[in-house]
Amino acid sequence: MFAALERFEPETGKRARAAEKNKDPAAMKKILLPALSRAALRAPDADLVAFRDGMYQIVEAPAGINRKRCVEYAVGGGLQSQPTREEQLQIANTMTRFFEAAAAHPGEFTVDVQRAQAVNEQMLKTVDPQGMLDPARTTQLTNDQGCDLYVAMMRFLQKLPPAEAAHLIRAKMTASTR
Repeated sequence: MFAALERFEPETGKRARAAEKNKDPAAMKKILLPALSRAALRAPDADLVAFRDGMYQIVEAPAGINRKRCVEYAVGGGLQSQPTREEQLQIANTMTRFFEAAAAHPGEFTVDVQRAQAVNEQMLKTVDPQGMLDPARTTQLTNDQGCDLYVAMMRFLQKLPPAEAAHLIRAKMTASTR
């Protein structure tokens, strides 16, 4: 993964290697999250969708939904506990392919905020007709409800054409860096 990250952004890759060497997960997170957002602007649609699918396999595997991981993603926004060896390999392989795709694509995609909002509204109407994801109501969600809504959103995204799914994913991944 570090080699792919270095091909994408040499300096970021070096900083990530140093954080790994120092066994500093907090520094690694501070390096990787913004790098993933920047990669989302460069990776072609199919590669961005494949990245999302690869990361989602930690939650929904052929054996079924991993409720613990689902709650971590739905409530905490990502893994909150130490990933298993298999999960670590899945994450590393998924990120490697994603950074390689971003490195191979020289241009940046633009995010049409209105288009992304329209797709997001369509998704919310479909998966959350009761409005449980309204910020005023999210504190009332149980972990199971949060997980169920997260799975429904991921499944909705999987049914979209890749260009639409990628546009929404790109908008969400880059929202905090704009």
